[in-house]
Formats: sequence, C-alpha cells, structure tokens
Amino acid sequence: MSPAFVDWCDEYKTGNAQLDRQHQQLFEIINKLYELIERDYRTDFLKDTLDRLIKYSVEYFNTQEFLMSSYQYLGFDEHKRIHDQLKVKLKELRENLETKQSSINAEILDFLNQMLLTHLKEEDLKMIKFFQEKEDSSTAELTKLRRTKLAINSYYTRNMLNRQKKS
Repeated sequence: MSPAFVDWCDEYKTGNAQLDRQHQQLFEIINKLYELIERDYRTDFLKDTLDRLIKYSVEYFNTQEFLMSSYQYLGFDEHKRIHDQLKVKLKELRENLETKQSSINAEILDFLNQMLLTHLKEEDLKMIKFFQEKEDSSTAELTKLRRTKLAINSYYTRNMLNRQKKS
C-alpha cells in the first residue's frame, strides 16, 4: 500500500464533531483516490472513487453552508462561492477523466492538494473560529442572563421575606 496523500492529525481538527467526522471521511476518499492514481489502477476505479468524492463533497459543502447560515457567518457568500468553484472543478475533473486526458492524474492531485491545504486549512478553520467566537459570545450572554435571573429571584425572595416579617 502506498503512503497516504494526507494523514488525519490534530492540525486538522476543528472542534466541531460533525465537521471533523466529515473531514476524516473526505481524507479517506482522497487517500483512496491517491492510492488508485499512484498504483495506476484502471480508469473505472478512478471514476467510481472520484464520483464518491464528488457526492460526499456536495454533502459536506451543504452541511457547512447550513452551519454558516445558522451562525450568520459574515464570510458566507465568499465561502459558498469557493464551494461552487470546487464543485465545478470536481465535475471538470470527472469529465476530463471520461475523455482520458493524459494529465488528469496530476490535475486531480493538484486539486486535492488545493482542496485540502487551501480550503480546509484556511477557509474552514476561519469559519470554525467564527463559530467558536459566536458560541463563546452566546455563552457569555447566557451566563449574564442567568446571573441577572438569579439576582432578580434573590431580590424577589428577599422582598417577599421582608413583607412576611412585617405582616
């Protein structure tokens, strides 16, 4: 077995369990594609694995876009534009594989490198950082609300006790 194209490691963890599972699945598909290219497997195996990558990437991008919308991510439009470009490129690679262009293997590897190193390590981590900051902010607001509620309850309880003492 040839070495992996990319190994999953802590560097890629986002802290979001769902996205981390999806990233790990993408790594698995990408490594399979790399192995097929390195071992010069038949084109039909490459097609099947590339089809799997395309299908899973669409699911992965949809998950991210849902999260970005839910968190009101400020970079949503740009991030979605990048997803759309990646989807177009994946389809082009698939079409080029169909026509058996000679440089397709190198083209696929360049794309996988771009998708992993540029998109995942830069764009996705930027998005996750925004989510975490928003969650931290929400947690701080929730803590503040809880403290206010406790203070109101305490004030109310003291006033009720004072009224009972006076009666």
